[in-house]
Parts: sequence; structure tokens; C-alpha cells
Amino acid sequence: MKNLGTLLSMQNEGLFKYEGRDGLPSPIFYSGDAAITFDSSGIYGQLKQSAKFKFADRYLPFHPSIIKSPINSIIGGASFWPMTAPHRTKDEYRAVALFFNFISKPENDAHWSEATGYIPVTLAGNALMTKQGYYAKNPGADLAVKQLTRTKVTPYSAGIRLGNMPEVRVIIEEEWERAIQNGATAQTALALANKRSQAVVDQFARTAHS
Repeated sequence: MKNLGTLLSMQNEGLFKYEGRDGLPSPIFYSGDAAITFDSSGIYGQLKQSAKFKFADRYLPFHPSIIKSPINSIIGGASFWPMTAPHRTKDEYRAVALFFNFISKPENDAHWSEATGYIPVTLAGNALMTKQGYYAKNPGADLAVKQLTRTKVTPYSAGIRLGNMPEVRVIIEEEWERAIQNGATAQTALALANKRSQAVVDQFARTAHS
């Protein structure tokens, strides 16, 4: 609530401008029309190509009134989830294991990360990128890894397992937009987000246990 309230106050002062979800706001930073952007580490390559100015990245901010010191962030990108299903064969499961083994090899992990800008999926891949000098040549490219590993993981920063999470995330985005674009208060927006999200989670629980 405090984060959303801060953005609403900044918007009223002309310090914050909402340009949409996902990657839609990025161009106004590339063009120099915005001084700060919150974005995925995956934009690093595009940013280097598009920005006509020097830039630097920093850790995500936090409110000292909420937590005394920052903790690690949770990962926010896509994931591979191998699912069981009727009539799957041992060969199919073996193929999944071989694929995971392939993408987890440090040399493949490092290559993928350097090509896409996303973080390496293994510590070994990250270590190889450091050894090969990638981060030295691309200052700041390792900040996302540091953000994820900056402190010991807590029960609240170990990640999220939530039924129908994509739908819940859309609901939260919709209610944030309701506050930013239509003048709803942060308290009202988040109360609605909580109510709507809980209904989705309850529906998932009923389906999962049926």
C-alpha cells in the first residue's frame, strides 16, 4: 500500500507517469523522456543499443519504515515446469531431464544469459560469466543476480507458489491501474485486488482438490 501510495503522490506532483504494463514504458526511458525506469534485467541489451546517454542501474528501493534493511528479491521471470500426465513414457521424462541438464551446463547457461540479458539460471553459469569477463565489459549486468542473492533467503523471499498466479497478477495490475488512472485510493485498489484474488485462489483450491 505504501508503494502504491508513493506512486500516486508522485503522479500528482508530475514526477511519475504511467505508460502501461510489461515493456510498454521502456521507450520513454530510451528516448530520455524519463529519468528512471523500473524494468526487467532482460532489457539490458536493448538499452545499450537504444539509449543515447550513459546509464547506471541500482538496487530496488525500499521503505525503511516497513523493513529496516533490504532483503533479496524473488525472481519474476518465466519458468520451466515439467508436468506429469497420463500415458507419458519413460523416454519423454528422460528427454525432459536431458534438456534440463543441457540448459544447466555452465557454458550453455552463460551463453543464453549473455545473448538475452536475462540472469543465468545457475550459480555456475554466473561464475563462468564473471571468469570470462562479461560483467567487467558490461558494468551493471550482474546487478539482478546480486539483487536476488543479496541476503539470506527468508520465508517471505523464497519465492511464490500460488495457484493461478498469472490471473492473480493481472488482477493486481488492473487494480493498480484503477488507482493510477481513475483516482481510486491505494487502500481501495488493494482491498479490491485482495478480494478478487482470493476468489481466484479459492476457485483453484476447489479445482485442485476435486
